[in-house]
Amino acid sequence: MSGRFAATRSHAERSSTGAAPAAIQPGLTDGLTPVQPDRSPNRSAVLAAPTSVLVAVGTQHFDALVAEVDSLVQTGRLPANTFGQIGSGTYLPHHFPWVRYERNLWQRLVTADLIITHGGTGLVMECIQSGRPFIAVPDELKPKNHQLEFLEALAERFDYCWARRPTDLETVLPHARPARRKDARDVRELARDILTFVQSGQP
Repeated sequence: MSGRFAATRSHAERSSTGAAPAAIQPGLTDGLTPVQPDRSPNRSAVLAAPTSVLVAVGTQHFDALVAEVDSLVQTGRLPANTFGQIGSGTYLPHHFPWVRYERNLWQRLVTADLIITHGGTGLVMECIQSGRPFIAVPDELKPKNHQLEFLEALAERFDYCWARRPTDLETVLPHARPARRKDARDVRELARDILTFVQSGQP
């Protein structure tokens, strides 16, 4: 855990329910209303590209990933036009709007210049199908979720960009790209085969 995340996480842990501060509480009424961030007037200039970023963690949570993206937006390494789908996480972004769950996530996927996703099978497969540049990051703190093994096995069949940990995001940003298939099989059939292999515990 990076020092930055350890510091920012303490803010979220002050509320055992994960509730937002009063200023952004209205956005949590149904989990679907975008919550607008506080804008810092001294923020650094953002990158020329990408101009829009989506970070998504599905129905689970990945506070370390959301916190790292928040930091990169704050420092200008990611653009202000970043949007987050943070699931059940307790870390609440300060520098980009977010929702917990998004009914129209596919529409956001296909219109984003860059997608940053956790290593869950469903979201990674949707990123591949969207044809958009993306970076996948496994959450190794979740027991028995096999995200790292899944991404490693997927890399044998697709040319795509993934980072070992959230703190590697800044380093791999220039390498984000759409996935290029190395295997002719259907994407979801391929995902099932890989997941079955990973869960079997074979070497």
